[in-house]
Amino acid sequence: ASTTSPPKTTNNKTLYWAISMVKSRSHAFGSKRGYWLTPVFDLSNHSPNPNAAMEGDDHGRLVLKALENIHEGEQITIDYQVDDDPLLVAIYGFSLIHDCDGLALLKS
Repeated sequence: ASTTSPPKTTNNKTLYWAISMVKSRSHAFGSKRGYWLTPVFDLSNHSPNPNAAMEGDDHGRLVLKALENIHEGEQITIDYQVDDDPLLVAIYGFSLIHDCDGLALLKS
């Protein structure tokens, strides 16, 4: 089964899968009250030097704001605001530390 398809049986595995799908696709935006699910905005990739940012406006809407000119075909990137590489792996499933073959390396 792929990581985006739910398991076929209902048990703890299904619950853990559902929680991981929600946690990896939601954002708190500094709020202590909860998280927002962002079904389109989660297509933005992470960059420590992003060209866009997600913000909540005064009306409770989520806004993707360009931080610079973004050209047609250019990737839209945001900062996931996670500085700890093992935490990036745990939450989002990727690492910023790569070897020369492009394989992720985990360090303790």
